[in-house]
Amino acid sequence: MQNAPHRLRLTVTTPKVVTEGVTFNIGYKVKNIGNAVFPGGLVIVEISWASLESKVYQPIVINRQLSPDEEFEENRYSQAPLVAGYTWFHVYQAVDSNGAIVEVYNATGAQLYPYRQLNVSPSSVTYFKQPAYAVRARTHEEVFSQRALWVAAGSLATVAALQIVDWVIRFYFKM
Repeated sequence: MQNAPHRLRLTVTTPKVVTEGVTFNIGYKVKNIGNAVFPGGLVIVEISWASLESKVYQPIVINRQLSPDEEFEENRYSQAPLVAGYTWFHVYQAVDSNGAIVEVYNATGAQLYPYRQLNVSPSSVTYFKQPAYAVRARTHEEVFSQRALWVAAGSLATVAALQIVDWVIRFYFKM
């Protein structure tokens, strides 16, 4: 009887919104969600952008055993989005220290790796690559427009407050 593969849950943490070309920090948390002790291994995360064919790979080296429900955290990575839009995080590969494939899931239980596949024909296979995470990168123009909007709103509130004070003063001095 063959042992069930090891199962891990991957959580990616980044700022909610990032800016194109500005470096942001990335945190990875791997949790053993299987029933057996995970011997350690490697999870490689692929970072990509929809409008580019460029990809970046970040290895998460789990250099110790993980008991069931035990977590391993890796916080040493950073990345700058190459373009505006979504920065996608996928699991590129996951293996244990013996070279066996490891199943990786996200927090909702969707399988991230190995990729689900559909045999379209005897010679054609389609893979469903579920993203582990995505973060939206804004352009510098979006950032400046948002700041300008807040400055305009603050100015409008100041003018309205001064107008109300002016009306109150005029009302009390007429009596």
